[in-house]
Amino acid sequence: MGEKHAFGAKAWGQAAERRVKGIVFDAGGLIALERNDRRVLLVLDAALKEDGRVIVPATALAQVIRNPARQVRLWRMLQFERTEIIPLDGSDAQAVGALLGKTATAVGPLDSSVQ
Repeated sequence: MGEKHAFGAKAWGQAAERRVKGIVFDAGGLIALERNDRRVLLVLDAALKEDGRVIVPATALAQVIRNPARQVRLWRMLQFERTEIIPLDGSDAQAVGALLGKTATAVGPLDSSVQ
């Protein structure tokens, strides 16, 4: 979380708005969402504006979810119509990896990609 990113927040958000049509969260991304990380919110907003899917692997969710009543941001995102919590079997892991491989930049705490 403390690492510096090549993009400033404004440039990073603009790049995300141009490219993101879906988003795959890892545990770090879910934690960043809970901490109200502006970068995560920008990418999530861009994905939703583009009618993108929000994918949360069940394994990442299991690492992060502790008390949904207190994890309001996370719980709200999980309730979005386009949020899918997926079991991560072999074929799903390959599909998620392919999505993540399409990203053109390092995105820090959040794994996202164009679909």
